[in-house]
Amino acid sequence: MTLVAGALLVGCATFEEEPVPTERNVPPEASLRTPVIAPVGRPVPIDASASSDANADPLTFVFEFNDGTLPQRSAEPLVYHTFTAEGLYSVRVRVIDLLAAEAVAAQDIAVRAEYPAIPDFCDKASDCVVGSECDHGVCYATGGALE
Repeated sequence: MTLVAGALLVGCATFEEEPVPTERNVPPEASLRTPVIAPVGRPVPIDASASSDANADPLTFVFEFNDGTLPQRSAEPLVYHTFTAEGLYSVRVRVIDLLAAEAVAAQDIAVRAEYPAIPDFCDKASDCVVGSECDHGVCYATGGALE
């Protein structure tokens, strides 16, 4: 066998070497949007849909509610969770790409037993003491990525 300028000679046939891919996997970016205040016993939206992956890989989301329930794994970025007791919960999402690179984002939710039937915590974003968005009377915050 003789190696000639990137080609391999075997008998009479010549085979060119395949180029090695140079694109590297970039970890995803995690984002988590939740209401700042939520009611006990009612489903609460936990939204990681602003998470992204620079390589356009499909993502898996693992939601951790820190209320004693098991983490919830999902192919969908939006889940609903019902908290059964009052408290301050630090909700986290791990966003995982096809090559197992991951990112984490977190957001706190204050869960209350006393919660109006029709929420009226805000009319506009500037009414929110915590959070940057008002949606149907509820202030929402977007949690940032954790290192």
